[in-house]
Order: sequence, then structure tokens, then C-alpha cells
Amino acid sequence: MDTFTARIQEWQMFYATMATATATLVGLLFVSLSINIDLINQPQNAHLLRKARQAFASFLYILTISLNFLIPHSVTTSLGPLLLILSALGVYGLARRISEALREPNHSGRLNRYLREYWLLLIAFVGMFAVAIGVLLGNTDSLYWLVGVWMVLLVSASRDCWTLLVQVRGGKKKMD
Repeated sequence: MDTFTARIQEWQMFYATMATATATLVGLLFVSLSINIDLINQPQNAHLLRKARQAFASFLYILTISLNFLIPHSVTTSLGPLLLILSALGVYGLARRISEALREPNHSGRLNRYLREYWLLLIAFVGMFAVAIGVLLGNTDSLYWLVGVWMVLLVSASRDCWTLLVQVRGGKKKMD
């Protein structure tokens, strides 16, 4: 068994825990958004929909990577390309969200406001790209940096979920 596969197997419980916890959080987010779908779909609440999309995306990145680690014997060939693709999709998604926000007629801020909001995610995607390059070059130590990427994604998704909770609650009070 090569070093890379042995290192992956040592972390199986961690990957399974991350996948389970993240799937649970995605389910909770889905239910909470479904309950408040009328409020979130209103044009003046486009920022809420953007937060929901970003939270879902962050959780799904973690879930996708975790599940990939749990597939027996496929990690050595699939992890590097998967991380490259996910990091590119992440940066593209951030650019798209910022662009959408700036096109809204009532956006209350400038580009720097959105960059402050998304800088943490940008760091996560750059980190994911660096891990992908490390994995493609056969550096198993780069996998430890993936934990940091997951933590940033979890913190960001949790922050977005908290913001959604507070703003949806405030929106409901205005509707009553």
C-alpha cells in the first residue's frame, strides 16, 4: 500500500464524520429555506437568496470532497482533479455572486463591501487549489491543509446561515 493511500485510510473516520455532519446541515438549511420560501423569493430579498446559495455551495463542497475520500482506492487518481475543478467552480461562483449583487438596482454598497463579505471564501478556494497542486505532485502533507479549507468553508456557511436566520426573522416581523 502506498503512503498516500495509507494516509487517507488513517483519516476515514474524520471524512465520514465531515460527510455526515455536512449532510445534516444541508438538510437543516433546506428545511429552513423551504419554510420561508415566499419571503426569500421576493425581489427585494435577493441578498437572502444569494446567502442561501453560498451556504449550500460551501456545504456541498465539503460533502463532495469528504465523500470522494470514502470511495475505496479512487482517491489517488481523482482527488487532485476534483479539487482543481471545485476550486475553479468556487472562484467562478464568487465572481458570479458579486456580479449579480452589483447589478441589483438597490444594492447598498460597492464592490469592496462584497469583497469583504467573500474574502474568506476566496482564501478557501485558493487553498483548495494549492492542495490540488500538492496532491497532483504526490505531496501527501498537503492534505493537512485541506482541513483548514474545510474549516473556512464551515465557518463561512455557518455565518451565512446565521445571517439568513436573523434576516428572515426580521423580514417575517415586517410582513406581520
